[in-house]
Amino acid sequence: MKLEDKVDLLNKFVKEWFEKNNRTEAKPKDLMPCLIDKEVYKKDNKNGNPLRSDLRKLKRLKMLHLIEYLEIENKKQNTYWNFRKK
Repeated sequence: MKLEDKVDLLNKFVKEWFEKNNRTEAKPKDLMPCLIDKEVYKKDNKNGNPLRSDLRKLKRLKMLHLIEYLEIENKKQNTYWNFRKK
């Protein structure tokens, strides 16, 4: 699946996840079971690594603004990825 297609699916399923779970924030590992059920990803490894990997690709391409609920916190060595309902 192309990264651009995943962006659309991520926005759709993250929104659904927030509505279903009645939460206002989530980490990639929280979203992975839903994204696997919806067949965006085949499996999870390292608590959300497939999603974080795609987010890193989007960051390199300067396309993170396409993910609606994403909030990032850049540190010296790491980036913390969080999703927050607006």
